[in-house]
Amino acid sequence: MQCLSFIVPQDVIKNPVANADYGILVEAKNDGDSGITAYSYPCAYSVTSRKPMWGILHWNINYFTFDLLSFQMNIKIGIHESTHLLGFSSILYSNYVNGGLVTTPQGSFINGTYMQKAIKEQYGCSSAPGMLLE
Repeated sequence: MQCLSFIVPQDVIKNPVANADYGILVEAKNDGDSGITAYSYPCAYSVTSRKPMWGILHWNINYFTFDLLSFQMNIKIGIHESTHLLGFSSILYSNYVNGGLVTTPQGSFINGTYMQKAIKEQYGCSSAPGMLLE
């Protein structure tokens, strides 16, 4: 099976990890000076819940340097890309059961009952249009 440019081995698809909720296949290649450090993409979805079940995380090793600041930045990028894998991605907004994408002059937000409750609790505010996206 192919997910973007990543070829997923058939044994991975036919023999998933037992008791796992989600799988991430990691790829690292030198893509040259493309301006993109990493990208991610959910590749398979549950038929019943429509939630992503596994995806790929691609790193461009051209931008890997081994100093403290670069390490910290790569951790931040990895967390950011992981949120896309878990469903916070524009390609999945139409699958949201509760809420969806709201676009205002201030930016694009994801909203919904549970999202707004979590935002209010996290930031101590009485109202929120949603959570601002990149």
